Amino acid sequence: MKKIYTFFNNISLKYKLIMLFLIVSLIPIFIISIISANNTATIIKERAIDNEFNNLLEIQKNLSSTMSQVELISIKIYLDNNIQQLFDPDKELNETEKIKYEFEIKKRLFSYDYVRYLQGTNSIFLFNNTGGVYSNKDNLGENISSFSDRYWFKDAANANIKYFWGDPESAYGNVIVPYVRIIPDILTSETIGVEVIALKESLIRASYNNKLTYSKGNYCITNNRNIVVSSSRDTYIGRNIADILGAKQDAIKKRDGYFESKIDTKTSLILFKQDPYTRWGVYCIMPLDDIAKASENTNFTAILLSAISVIICFLISMFLSNRVTRPINKLISLMRQTEQGSMDVRFSSDYDDEIGKLGNSFDRMLKRLKKSMDDTIHMQNEKREAELRVLEFQINPHFLYNTLYSIIWLAKENRNEDVIRISKALSNFFRIGISRGREFILVEEEIDHVKNYLDIQRIRYSDEISFVYDLDMDIMHYYTIKLILQPIVENAIYHGVKSLEDKRGVIKLEGFKKDEKIIFRVYDNGEELDEARMALLNGILSGELSGPEDFGIGIRNVRDRIKLNFGNSYGLHFEKQKGYTVVQIELPLLTKEDIDV
Repeated sequence: MKKIYTFFNNISLKYKLIMLFLIVSLIPIFIISIISANNTATIIKERAIDNEFNNLLEIQKNLSSTMSQVELISIKIYLDNNIQQLFDPDKELNETEKIKYEFEIKKRLFSYDYVRYLQGTNSIFLFNNTGGVYSNKDNLGENISSFSDRYWFKDAANANIKYFWGDPESAYGNVIVPYVRIIPDILTSETIGVEVIALKESLIRASYNNKLTYSKGNYCITNNRNIVVSSSRDTYIGRNIADILGAKQDAIKKRDGYFESKIDTKTSLILFKQDPYTRWGVYCIMPLDDIAKASENTNFTAILLSAISVIICFLISMFLSNRVTRPINKLISLMRQTEQGSMDVRFSSDYDDEIGKLGNSFDRMLKRLKKSMDDTIHMQNEKREAELRVLEFQINPHFLYNTLYSIIWLAKENRNEDVIRISKALSNFFRIGISRGREFILVEEEIDHVKNYLDIQRIRYSDEISFVYDLDMDIMHYYTIKLILQPIVENAIYHGVKSLEDKRGVIKLEGFKKDEKIIFRVYDNGEELDEARMALLNGILSGELSGPEDFGIGIRNVRDRIKLNFGNSYGLHFEKQKGYTVVQIELPLLTKEDIDV
C-alpha cells in the first residue's frame, strides 16, 4: 500500500487527473454494465418464460383439439347401430345377421369417415363381452389383445370410469397411446363392450412439433397419471415426469408454474401447464445454458458499448487533463526560466480560475522581485563604486607617501636630476591612475602605469634591484581594471627584495594569454616565504581564512576589486618557482564591447 501511495504521489498531475477521471467514470460504467447484464439475463429469462407459457397454452389448445376429435370418433363408433345390434347380449342373431353386422362394422372401421380427422390413428379395436374382437388391423397382436391386463385399465374399470387414456406402448412399429371407452347399451346404459383407439404418438407430437424450430427446450406431454405420452426426446416417453424432473409430486400438482431442477447434470428451467378437465400436462424443459446463450449477443453489445465508453472517457480525460495541466506546465516553464535568471517572462492566460489567479499572482510577484533585484543591483553598484573609491584611496595614499618620502630623500642627497625624473614619473603615474575617472583601461596603459612606478623605484633603489619585463604584445589591446599590478609589484619590493643584503634583487613582470584569460605573474627573488605563511596568504586571498585587518592590505585590495568586478573565477594566489616567490593574477579577456566604453 505504501508503494502504491508513493507511486501515486510521484506521478505527474496530468496522469493523476487521467486516473481520477477514469476511476470516476469507469466505476459507474462497470456497475451499470453489471446491473444491465443481470437485468438483461433476467429480462431474457422472463421473456423466455412468457414465450414458453404462450407456447404451452397453444400446445394445450392443439392437444385438446386432438383429444376432442378422438373422443368424437369414439362416440360415433359406439353409437353405430350395427355395433349396438351386434354387441347386444340379449339379442339373438342368426348367422346371416351376425355376418351382416360384422361386415358393416369392419366396413365402417376401414372407412374414411372414422379416421379422416385422425390421420395419425394407428388402429381401432372393438371388444364385446363375449370375447369378440373387431379391428381395422388384420393382425391384432398379442400386446393389443391384452389391454385388459394393464394396471390403468383395471384402475379405470374398478372406478367405473367410462372413458380414459392409457399409457404409451409400442405396437406395429410405432409408439401408440390408447384411448379406451366403455361401449354402453344406448337404451339400458349397460356395458356391452370396449373400444380402443390406438393413436400414434406422432399425432400428439404434431401439437408442438412446429414449436421445436424456435424453442430452446424439450417438450413433454403427460396423461392424468403423469406418464409421458409424447416428448421431443424419445427417451422420456413412458416415464413418470417426476422421475425425469427429479421433482416431488407436489411440485407438479399445480395447474401451471415453473421451477429449476438439475436434469442430466444440467440445471434446467421447467415450465408446465395442466388442463383442468383432462389433467393432461404440457411441460417444457429448457437448460439455463441455452437461455444464457440467448443473452450473449446482448452481453456482447453491452461489453462493446462499455469498451467504447471507456475509450471515450479516456479521450475526454486526456482532453480535460491537458486543459487543466497546460497552464500549470506553462507556469512551471516560466518558473524554470526565472530560475535561470530571466525576469521578464509573463504568464498570459484567459483563465479566470484558480490557475489563472495563481499565474496573475506569479506575475505580480515577479514584478516585485524584479524591482527588488533592480534596487538591490543599483545599491550594490553604488556600494561597489564606493568600495572601489575606498580601495583606490587606500592604495594611492600608501604609494604617495612612499614616493614623496623618496623625493625628500633624493632632494636631501642633492640628486636633482633624479628628483626631476621621479617627479615626472610620478606625474605620469597619477595621470594614468586617474584615467579621467575610467574604471577600465587598456592593458597597455596598466603596463605603462606599473613601468612609471618601477622607474620611480629604480631611481630610489639605484642598482640594488633589476626589473625584467616579459610581456606578450597580443594582450595589450584588451581591457582591465586599473591599479592591479602596481600594488603587487610594490608588495614584491617592500616585502621581498628590499631586505636582501647578499645578492641583487630581481623583479620580473610576465604577461600572456591562456585559456581565454590574461595571466600576469610578478616574480621576486627576495626572502622566500615558508609554507605556512604562503598557505596563510592563499587562504586569506581565497576567503577561507581570515587575518589581521592590516595584513597584506594592498594585495587584498587587488583581490577584492577583481572579485567584485569579475567574480570568484578570477583572482590571485602565491606560489614558489625555482627560488622565486610568484604572485599570479588571472583576469578575463575584455574587449571594448564588453566594457561598453
